[in-house]
Amino acid sequence: MKVIADFNFEDGHKLSDYSLELSQDFPLFAEIKNNILILTPADTYRGGELIININGQWDESEPVVVLLKNAKGKAYLDEELQIDNSSPKDSEGNVRIRSLNGKAYLIILIKLGDNFQFTGYKITSK
Repeated sequence: MKVIADFNFEDGHKLSDYSLELSQDFPLFAEIKNNILILTPADTYRGGELIININGQWDESEPVVVLLKNAKGKAYLDEELQIDNSSPKDSEGNVRIRSLNGKAYLIILIKLGDNFQFTGYKITSK
């Protein structure tokens, strides 16, 4: 397996330091506190999305393995993998990288009324 990305969050860093960005269409409140990224939907009518940017060219038909470290709460990874943990634990699954205009990415979706937090992530190719 090839490691595509492997990050552990630390206070004082920006989301972009971890190849992350907030969706403009489905915004989230995001804060790194005590080395935990805490995500809450900002819109009172819709959920929010966190975008994981992937460097390089990827074949959308090939799945990757995504590990969200110490994940707690409810979220969906590209609507393929549901995470619903009442206490922090590593959550792992296979998903497919998406691409648009030559940019490869994954999306973490947090539905309205849900909160989600995790301490880092790792992406590997199969």
